[in-house]
Amino acid sequence: MKNKYMMGALLFGIISLFASCSDDNDSNPTLIQPTEFKLNTPEYANGLIDLEKSKELNFTWSQPKYTADNAPLNVTYEIQVSPKNSFTVSADEAANDESGEKVADYDILSPTTQYCNATISAEEIDKSLVRVLKFKENEVPAEQEVSIRINAYIVEGNKRLNPITSNTVTFKAKPYYVELKDATPIMWYLVGNMFGGKWGDNKESIGVENLPMFMKPNFRYDKKTGTGEIEYTNYFLTDEFNDKAESAVA
Repeated sequence: MKNKYMMGALLFGIISLFASCSDDNDSNPTLIQPTEFKLNTPEYANGLIDLEKSKELNFTWSQPKYTADNAPLNVTYEIQVSPKNSFTVSADEAANDESGEKVADYDILSPTTQYCNATISAEEIDKSLVRVLKFKENEVPAEQEVSIRINAYIVEGNKRLNPITSNTVTFKAKPYYVELKDATPIMWYLVGNMFGGKWGDNKESIGVENLPMFMKPNFRYDKKTGTGEIEYTNYFLTDEFNDKAESAVA
């Protein structure tokens, strides 16, 4: 009889566990594919914007409906700029095309945001126009149409889930020439007495007490931000090595 009670209790516990898991799954929001979301048209879109004399442009938009009850999620928003109102080939994609056949018609601003608004510097918009149109100093147009749209997606590891783009907002701008330069790769430094130096993060000691790590050969670094992978392969001194103390100078 005791065994029957124990088996009954065990069976009841298993049923309760499955019921509990089912309830938890029912309460979790299910990701769906949004069909639209709106980029609002700012008031200044009706005028001519002098990008050289302007500082910042503000944009706002709605959140795409990623769940049935429109639960708030961490949505990533990417701002795209096009002088042709066409979003087929990005400037980065064209730059990485070794065949040279791809021609950019839009640029992607960095960084991304997880808010439904962004303040974009007029200089960055101008750089996007130069990057796509590739005009020279004596070839700057007096007026240029600029189209902005937002690309939204959910980040899961290295994947972009359920991407969707907003409507496009177009305005007229007066661009100016700026020389484009690749961003300097961001370096990291090893700090500590295992290199014969001292512990600390004094930037004046870079190259003397703070040992720079190495850029990877044949590795491409982000031309806009300078981000990329840095590595260090060498010997460490064992005397007084402090494996709990970590410091880096960027």
